Amino acid sequence: MGQFFDKGIVQEKALSGEPIEFNGLFLYPLTVKQYGLFLACESALTLRMSMLPAIYAAMNYGQAIFKMQLEQMLKQLPDQQETQDDLQNGYYWTKFFQLLVCALRIPPQAATESIKMAVDPENQTVLKALIITQITDEGEYVVRISPSQIGQLRELIAYMNGVDIPDEADNPELVQAEQDILALQNRSDLEVNLLDLKAAIARDQRIRMKDLDEWTILEFNLIKQAIERDKHFMVCGIGEASGMVKYKNGNPFPSPFFNRKHDSAAVISAQGFQQRIQGAVASVDSLPTNLPI
Repeated sequence: MGQFFDKGIVQEKALSGEPIEFNGLFLYPLTVKQYGLFLACESALTLRMSMLPAIYAAMNYGQAIFKMQLEQMLKQLPDQQETQDDLQNGYYWTKFFQLLVCALRIPPQAATESIKMAVDPENQTVLKALIITQITDEGEYVVRISPSQIGQLRELIAYMNGVDIPDEADNPELVQAEQDILALQNRSDLEVNLLDLKAAIARDQRIRMKDLDEWTILEFNLIKQAIERDKHFMVCGIGEASGMVKYKNGNPFPSPFFNRKHDSAAVISAQGFQQRIQGAVASVDSLPTNLPI
């Protein structure tokens, strides 16, 4: 997928809380106060189109997620209500819609009036445009957004909040295989919740938890990654210096300031991917069980 925006410029503005203008609309970065909603809806931004059924994968992003959700809903009974499981497992249009409402700073109670969907009268699963009304200090603006422009909005919202859009050129089978392997390696008994995460960040920054709410999600995640990188750098460095651990390709966290370059298995040869799997398994099996961490 080609970039419509300069990621660096978008994130620089987002870190300062500045809005970015797009086709007459002003979009803002989300804040930590909206972090729970963001996590629930993030999959709408990271959706890989090439992994959708072929009928949807051939469409542009906006039309695909609109049509896919509407057809899914039409298969349900009229009195069946949308459940939390539905929101988590698909329903990418609903998730994108909620992120868009937040980015435009439209009050939730005004969302359905402020963003209207124009559809083909002969086929309501075909989206023709979004008609968005946004009220700013300068006045009220009504903007028409085409389905193809929704993909640009997706990219803008993603970059403003520290999310990378997947590269559709990657091999879908290898992507899925890599995700399955990472899921197995990252299995944990941790009880993950937002309050504990905020408490940890607040403790590290020596501020009140409530003060985090006005941070942008981008800044929050960058600080979180910096803390993780520093801890990993220290632990891996101590283990390597003590001789208890030896890394085949060197310390996986060689710097507390920068991430190591990462090549996705989705763009390497099958042989290289197999070697990566074997190397990962070997390194896990060789780790001592009495590390001082």
